[in-house]
Amino acid sequence: MTEPFARRHRKRSVPVAGRSRSTVLTWIGPVAVLLVAFSTAAAVWLGPAPHRSTDTTWLRDLDKTLIKPADRIALASWFALTIGLALVSWVGARRRGQGHHRVRWLATVVSAAVTLVLAAVLWSEDPFELWSGLSTGDLALGIMAASALIAGIASRDQRWRAAGLLVAALVLALAVPAWIQTPATVVDPRHFGYTSDELSAVAAGRFPLFDYFPQYTVVLPYLFAVPLALWPAHAPAVVLSGMLILQLVTLVAAVVLPNLVAGRRFLAASVAIVVPAVFVPVANGTTASSYFQGMPLRDVLPVLTLLLTMVLLRSRPTARWAVPWPWLALGAASGVTALNNPDFGLAAAAAVVVTVIIVQRSLGDLVRALVPLGAGLLVPFLLYSAAGAANGTPVDWPAWLVFERVFGPAGLANVPMGAFGLHVAIVGLFVAASAIGFVLVLSSPRDKSSFAYRQGLLLALVGGWSLLALPYLAGRSVPSTYIGGFAFNAGLVVASMLPLFARAWRSAQVRSGDFGSPLVVALPLTAVGSILAGVLMLPSPASRLPGPGSDEPAGRYALLAEQQLRLANSVPLDGGPDMDSALAGGQVVQALPYASLMALTSSIPSVAVASSPEYAEATWWFSRRQCAQPLPVGTEYLLLRTTTARILADDPSCADYADFSGMHQYGAAGQDGDDLTFALIPVRTG
Repeated sequence: MTEPFARRHRKRSVPVAGRSRSTVLTWIGPVAVLLVAFSTAAAVWLGPAPHRSTDTTWLRDLDKTLIKPADRIALASWFALTIGLALVSWVGARRRGQGHHRVRWLATVVSAAVTLVLAAVLWSEDPFELWSGLSTGDLALGIMAASALIAGIASRDQRWRAAGLLVAALVLALAVPAWIQTPATVVDPRHFGYTSDELSAVAAGRFPLFDYFPQYTVVLPYLFAVPLALWPAHAPAVVLSGMLILQLVTLVAAVVLPNLVAGRRFLAASVAIVVPAVFVPVANGTTASSYFQGMPLRDVLPVLTLLLTMVLLRSRPTARWAVPWPWLALGAASGVTALNNPDFGLAAAAAVVVTVIIVQRSLGDLVRALVPLGAGLLVPFLLYSAAGAANGTPVDWPAWLVFERVFGPAGLANVPMGAFGLHVAIVGLFVAASAIGFVLVLSSPRDKSSFAYRQGLLLALVGGWSLLALPYLAGRSVPSTYIGGFAFNAGLVVASMLPLFARAWRSAQVRSGDFGSPLVVALPLTAVGSILAGVLMLPSPASRLPGPGSDEPAGRYALLAEQQLRLANSVPLDGGPDMDSALAGGQVVQALPYASLMALTSSIPSVAVASSPEYAEATWWFSRRQCAQPLPVGTEYLLLRTTTARILADDPSCADYADFSGMHQYGAAGQDGDDLTFALIPVRTG
């Protein structure tokens, strides 16, 4: 490359200012993958062995617990690696005249990193046997499609850009049928029970964090309250439709984000990356799109908050904002996101705060930004407390983190992390994106909004959010969790790096005679190709859209309807009173599975404290909260499934709540099993 052309290329196309920074960026991705693989294996192999909890204050059955100190060490190492890699890279990028690097060393590092990523996505070890890894054929096709996709966005030739449109069209043809669900064909009915109950809780008369303690969402149930009040008989359809709409909002926001860096020509490519990640299936047919706990409940507000941050900050202001309203608005959005879900919402709020800190030009600017940002962040919490107090339902703030306590330090249902697997590729991606974003923002010109600044801003936000949400991954460390909980994040991060990948591709073309030029695009091709390969695992569209002649049984997955049918057909199994009369007289309240939906569709008031009675059955905390619930005036009986009733009967704190000695069991004739039968229990009125 001639010197005049090199100067022209750096000025117009290269996303970094100076050869030293370009060199540093080339190394960050491969080094991140290698360090994550090494630290994870070292923590698992050399760290303390997992063990059962000995703390009986939270959980009844300690055999269902697992304390994993080695996994916590791995998690801490990922955070430390990100900070260390970002700081070392930033210092390296500031050193002038250090742009030369040994191509053979880079080739070795890149080759090792690509090998590790390929091995990770092909890795089939899974204790639940739900993930068999990508097939080599699908992966090869994915990498070929990735080559066409990146070449298309890097080229100014419209014929090449058509390749991106074709890939996006193929992705949508496979994904849209997999996205469509109805109440009778819910792909993941078990998890749908938790999410649908939480979203229906407010409409069913519950106040989150007072008499109902959600795991996934505090804020979103208020959006569903009005439509559920209008159509209570169709509550399952209303909830499912609302979640699918929120998924669309999440995907649209995710697709828009990369286009805020370098323009609309990345639109098709963004679709072709974000959408496949959400539809990578595991063996039972579930995907991130069918795991509503993540998409949309945990993801929609963080993504919208990151989008707002990107819109407000992408044009780096050369003068201070005259009023702090933008910072207040950004803080309020971050606060609502954090309030909604601590796992992913707090991570998004923290990513916004850190990003705001690193984009400031002076200490004075930093103070003027952080004060209104922090104030805005507190506003949603203060308003929610005030609303609870005014309503006579004071908020129990320690309960906001109860699920993090149960599934974290208490160790409920935890699974040990493997020394190697799909998580290495995912975590390596998040570490690399966060470090690259940090370096680009801090080394970009402070007086203007350059490509490097915008690209760094986006990666700092999406990479930082994904990285800070990793404590969730370190709990239940299995491939199905990686896919259900973090496939969307992986797709969003890769899509956010597309402008950088396009610049790398053009740089490799300019230096086509340079032995090191293919190294720049090797890891991007691997990342994009792995995501595109995932969507090829989906079944044909016809199998997801059964026609009128299909032998698919109607309502096969409608577990709520099944429970209602069992209740309607129940008879006393031990000489108890007639349940129909009690139900008709409004004398019964219930804490059954799908309690909120049951309240709306069957008019049996709910007194459930969580989305499933499993929590009261597993933990002392929830059973004691259940037995402290005030009952409506006129209540004579409490309706539970028999399993729940037997466990609460053994809890001394429930002795004054209901007369378990007078419990009667109900079920269909010839039916047995505590999970399939119901218990009607007289309540204590005095």
